[in-house]
Amino acid sequence: MELLITGADLYTPVGADAFQSYVAVRSGLARLVESGAVDRRQEPRLVGCLPGHTHTRDPGRLARLAAESAARALEHAGLPRDASVLIALARPGPPRPDATGPPEPEWEAELARGLESRVQGIRLVACAEGGASFARSLQLGGDALESRRVHAVLVGGADSWLWLRLLRWLEDWRRIKTPSSTEGLIAGEAAAFVVLEGPRTARSSGRALARVVGAAHAEEVGHVTGDQPCLGAGYTEAVRQALEMSRIEQSPRTLISDLNGEAWRAREWALAEMRTLPRSPVLHLHAADCTGDVGCVSGVFGLALAAIGLSRGELPDPVLVVAGGDGPPRGVAVLAPARGPQA
Repeated sequence: MELLITGADLYTPVGADAFQSYVAVRSGLARLVESGAVDRRQEPRLVGCLPGHTHTRDPGRLARLAAESAARALEHAGLPRDASVLIALARPGPPRPDATGPPEPEWEAELARGLESRVQGIRLVACAEGGASFARSLQLGGDALESRRVHAVLVGGADSWLWLRLLRWLEDWRRIKTPSSTEGLIAGEAAAFVVLEGPRTARSSGRALARVVGAAHAEEVGHVTGDQPCLGAGYTEAVRQALEMSRIEQSPRTLISDLNGEAWRAREWALAEMRTLPRSPVLHLHAADCTGDVGCVSGVFGLALAAIGLSRGELPDPVLVVAGGDGPPRGVAVLAPARGPQA
């Protein structure tokens, strides 16, 4: 596998674009605020939020955020106006209460409206596997680019944990951090997209930020809402497959993960790391410390951070990006610096 990332965009609580968000996460700068809504113990909720956040379900708002982020990513990539684009949309997966599979009608309408002046045609597919959606999207994107059905692939989406029903669900599973509970996630929201192109197209224009040289997807039977013990088998399988696909002999030197303050995620990754990596990475970034957990775009967030850091020569390579869903799916990608001119 070799896919080139030629554009990236992030709209997060700590940055209005990919570069600002990267610098904030790399520096450990956080922007977490009390949302104004209290939990069942009447304690204030700490969240990472974007302007206009709401505790009611609003697919239209998320779709607009996604469309704006996708347009900026395409502008960053500098695609020609006559390009055809596949959009692999990251979506929440089971057992989240808002896991709907296919996106609501607002998504396709907003994406078409936001991108109609930038590309010739778009095709939308949904990957409803939570944070692990990015790995499945990379595989779908690689197939589409190899068959030359499209000029480029947009991978990403927008997600928010701030819907009150989701916050209640997290409370029921004792997964959310509160003043009286130091273990748990902080709810966040973000939009994230990366643009993928085939090696020939991207290299000829000298626009590559980074290379995706391996990606794999597996399932963890012992996930947080299941009844089986977590043994880290999903990540173990996915990391081994991705590293084998990458053909890079050196152990990953940078890890970008979706660790978010939940102890089970840390234990799961520790089990997989001991089995798969000869040496621990010298740098470990987990953006949830700065933005809160951003749900199904966690993996794409990691791809964008890796692409920006590698393009600037600031991250030790190779880079391993890992993220999982709230259910079984686990995703892994291996990134390396782009060859030739960089953006």
